Amino acid sequence: MKLERLLKNLKFKELVNVNLNTNISSLELNSKNCKKNSLFFCINGFVVNGEDYVVDAIKNGAVVVVSEKKLKIDVQQIVVKDVRKFMAECAKAYYYNACDKLKIIGITGTNGKTTTTYVIKSVLDKANIKCGVIGTNGTMVGDVKLNSNLTTPDPIELHKLFYKMLKMKVKVVVMEISAHAIYLNKIDGIKFNTIVLTNITEEHLDFFGDMNNYINTKFKVIDRSYCDYAVINADCENCLSKINKINVKYSLFGIYNPSDTFAINIYSNSNGLKFVVNSFDDIFEINSNLFGKYNVYNILSAIAVLKHLKISNNYIIDGLKNINVLGRQEVINFKNNKIIIDYAHTPDGIKQIVSAINKNQTNNVITLFGCVGYSNAKKRKDMLEIACASSDYVVFTCDNPNFVKFSEFLTDLKDVLKKYNNVTTIENRSDAVKFAINLLKENDVLLLLGKGNETTQLINGVYEPYNEKQVVVDFLKTKEE
Repeated sequence: MKLERLLKNLKFKELVNVNLNTNISSLELNSKNCKKNSLFFCINGFVVNGEDYVVDAIKNGAVVVVSEKKLKIDVQQIVVKDVRKFMAECAKAYYYNACDKLKIIGITGTNGKTTTTYVIKSVLDKANIKCGVIGTNGTMVGDVKLNSNLTTPDPIELHKLFYKMLKMKVKVVVMEISAHAIYLNKIDGIKFNTIVLTNITEEHLDFFGDMNNYINTKFKVIDRSYCDYAVINADCENCLSKINKINVKYSLFGIYNPSDTFAINIYSNSNGLKFVVNSFDDIFEINSNLFGKYNVYNILSAIAVLKHLKISNNYIIDGLKNINVLGRQEVINFKNNKIIIDYAHTPDGIKQIVSAINKNQTNNVITLFGCVGYSNAKKRKDMLEIACASSDYVVFTCDNPNFVKFSEFLTDLKDVLKKYNNVTTIENRSDAVKFAINLLKENDVLLLLGKGNETTQLINGVYEPYNEKQVVVDFLKTKEE
């Protein structure tokens, strides 16, 4: 694309030595990926400064550089106020504003984003509406997986995905929106048909500092500049905390507080859910293989979106019967026991999934989990306290510890470990999983939490191969031999 066309509707402070006839072959934020005629964005990150890599970018073929100040180097330069914001808008223009031709549903919140996207996708599939999904589990169009990374990809990759999906005749895109993506302006320039706010509980305070900043970041997108419509959890106090200040049309979903879409007569066990939903006075019954009250909320939010999209009840009812989400409530049956793999990795996430197991139909609940390296001491204590108090037995292990030693986790948790006698600590996660499986007796449930369908374990800066489901399957084979 010619630089003149790319910059046509974009705002910048200054052009330095720029030839508007320059042809741009690619947009890059990594100097290593630059090639002939690339445009390179100097991102000032939290660890590295993009300006330090301009020389490398030029050596690799970059002909235009975007930065927040004029650089003392002989290259075409675009000086802007905010490189991240400009990159998002530039990526949209480079990929022919593909996002404007799609109905895009954004799912934000602390927990439930991935499951909610797949609930919506399952119904749209039944309605024969071609749907794309972007999120933690990657990018899917039907059964086709596209290359992507991060919960919300960086703008260049994100808009490239929109362009690919448009060419694949996708009509609706359902995507997860992380708090980091909002803060870093990754979704600037996208106008969402609907944004869902699933819930807001304590998470990422290492980055945001306090809950007020975290809540404000989530609410930034509940605004007419980002969306035409919002769907908000009426039973979440944090979700309602700023509802009087929003300027976009919205509806509420919930169980306890007055809502436009709500559930009654809820029955749940580890085999699934059954309840009656009332959505804008339209009443029908839902049966789903998903279990737990937290999934009632995920389903209610999805129904509110689907109603806004004018999807009929028959498709909703049919599409909700069997939801398959990798790493979310994946059940492996072993003799008369259930091993459930789930991504729950926050205090609230652990509380919700453990409480979802019907103790009247289960003997013991064994919970295995770890804490990520960037978590703080309070979050670690809360997670272990909740797990020990609500489970019959707990195995504490590693979950992407990175540079944090296991002994440091145990130091933070010493008070909780002294308080409870139903917990064992095992550093190696594979060994911990095998230990937990060996604890299973008749009619027990084992919850393996935190990893979901991740395929790596981050240890000392290295992503080492690790697949929780494969560890379970391989170990069960040895027990059957």
